[in-house]
Amino acid sequence: RRTTLVRTAGSPLIGAYALADPGLAVVLVNRDTVPRRAAVAIAGGPARATASRRVFAGSGPEDPRPEVREADPLRVRAGRIAVTLDPVSVTVLELGMLDAR
Repeated sequence: RRTTLVRTAGSPLIGAYALADPGLAVVLVNRDTVPRRAAVAIAGGPARATASRRVFAGSGPEDPRPEVREADPLRVRAGRIAVTLDPVSVTVLELGMLDAR
């Protein structure tokens, strides 16, 4: 079984977590109160693919009723994804099954 590693670059206020079973989901947490750009690199990830995207966010850190919304999918190129994260949000990127070469 192959291990897939995920890392991000952009800000120390962004956390990245990967869930793989059976596909790959990348969970990005932006703890900052402003939008943040992040670059996600997936070791052994697909060269080209599309990642679906869901965002859990509200109007700010004090919002008692944040909501989940579908956002535009993102392109994966050379195992990398560029994304802008909403302030104080959780973003989930789903890539589906990965090739187990």
